[in-house]
Parts: sequence; structure tokens; C-alpha cells
Amino acid sequence: MNTLYTINRWIANALLALSGIAVVVLMLHVVADVLSKYAFHYPLVGTIELASWYYMIAIAFFPLAYVQLHSHHLVVEVFTTGLSARRLAALDALVCVAVLAYIGLLGWLVAAKAIEATHRGEIINVVYFDLPIWPARWILPISLIAMMPMIVLQLLANLRFALTGEVVPGLSPDVESRRGAATA
Repeated sequence: MNTLYTINRWIANALLALSGIAVVVLMLHVVADVLSKYAFHYPLVGTIELASWYYMIAIAFFPLAYVQLHSHHLVVEVFTTGLSARRLAALDALVCVAVLAYIGLLGWLVAAKAIEATHRGEIINVVYFDLPIWPARWILPISLIAMMPMIVLQLLANLRFALTGEVVPGLSPDVESRRGAATA
């Protein structure tokens, strides 16, 4: 499990780095567009299209695996504050199953759309050129697929803790941070 966790951590960090690069490139592109517009009265063609089809999608979705790795998705504990750590882990395992089903279905559907867009060679017309947008269609399936192994590992860690009380270091962050030591 540690090897899979290490591989998933590397992939999540790589996707987070790509997202960070997209932020920097977006910022530089927009600054260059504004400078070009006001200094030369000629804005850069395709800035809005590149920003909306590539940069923003990468910024929003590439970090999903990193967020899942560190269990930083939103958690509402209104009804679970009184649960023991092991019962909370069992509930978290159930949530992992539901999330896996949802992410799997969503990943399958968006991958099908990405395949379709790739076969069509999907483009949008920017004033002086055609911008291929089919590569951007792959950002969401890649991001969702990168999340899935981490969810499986967290599911197994939560089940292990719920059944035996054993915490898997690094894989049970919600149990460790939300409830502390194993209490029955």
C-alpha cells in the first residue's frame, strides 16, 4: 500500500505543479495581452479562448488528486460529531464507495466525450486561426482518473481502521485529524 500511496502522491504533486504552471502562464498571457492592447493598440488574439479552454480548466481540475490525497475536500460534520473514530471511519469508507461510483461514472462519461472530440479534431475559430480544443477535453478525465486510486487506498485504510482500529499512516488523515487516537 505504501508503494501505491507514493505513486499516487507523485502523480497528485505533478498535476498540482501543472496547475501552478497554468496559473503563471495565464497571468503572463493576460498581462501581455493588456500591455499589447494599451501600448500597441493591438490585443493578443485568442487570449480569452486560451484562458477559458485551457488555463482555467487546468487550474480548476488538475489539483483534484492533490486535494483528495490530503483529504481537503469539504466535510460537513453536523450529524457526525458524536460518532466514535471507528464509526466515523466506517462512514468515511461508505462515502469513499459512493464517491468512487460517482467519479467513475463521471470519468467514463467525460472520457467518452474527450475521445469523441479527439476523433472529430474539435476546434474553435479564433479571429485569425483555428484553436484545437480537443486536447483540453482530456484534462477532466485525467484529473478524475488520478483521484480514483487515492480514493481506493483511503477506502481500504478507513475499512481497516473501522474493523481493527489500526491507523494506516498517511492514508487515514480524516480519522487522525478529526478524532485523534483509536477509540471504540
